Amino acid sequence: MCKIDGCERSSQYKSQDVCQMHYFRFMRGGSYELKKRKEKFFDDRGYVLMCLPNHKLSSKNGLIREHTVVAYAKYGDTLPDCELCGKRLLWGGRSTHIDHIDNDKSNNAPENLRPLCNGCNSSRPYREGGKLREGALYISFNGRVMSVKMWAKEPGVMVSSGTIRNRKNSGMSDYDCLFKEKATHKQDTQKRA
Repeated sequence: MCKIDGCERSSQYKSQDVCQMHYFRFMRGGSYELKKRKEKFFDDRGYVLMCLPNHKLSSKNGLIREHTVVAYAKYGDTLPDCELCGKRLLWGGRSTHIDHIDNDKSNNAPENLRPLCNGCNSSRPYREGGKLREGALYISFNGRVMSVKMWAKEPGVMVSSGTIRNRKNSGMSDYDCLFKEKATHKQDTQKRA
């Protein structure tokens, strides 16, 4: 039997005379004692995590992002439709995101959070206050600044977002990125027009 008081599991690690659970607990934390998790901490992407094992939307390990808890408290089981495109949103799927309007992942005030669908959350062109999203590629044409995904959806643009991105990365002007004739599959351009 495991040497830890109160544990009734069989000893699997003879050198330490402990069960598997206590062996791995020692390997992870240097102690056989169960360490209590902090109530709040940050994950590797900068979001505030909470340990709420009894929350309806918590993961298997009891963790949930604070902005999800705040949005669930505000909306309950029924989310409103996506603010930007009107798509129906449901809790629990990868298609629903809770957006931080000011782009501050630690600002989880209810007025700073809005539910968006995956497409709108990943391709929104502007953030509140005129800040562009980090890491996104933007094209400026006729006074409009939008991500390559948004430009690819615009009427009159006959190339995909991947083509626009490749053209921009190769140094083409913003106009050419959007409107230069395709070098291949030219018949497709005529069909779409």
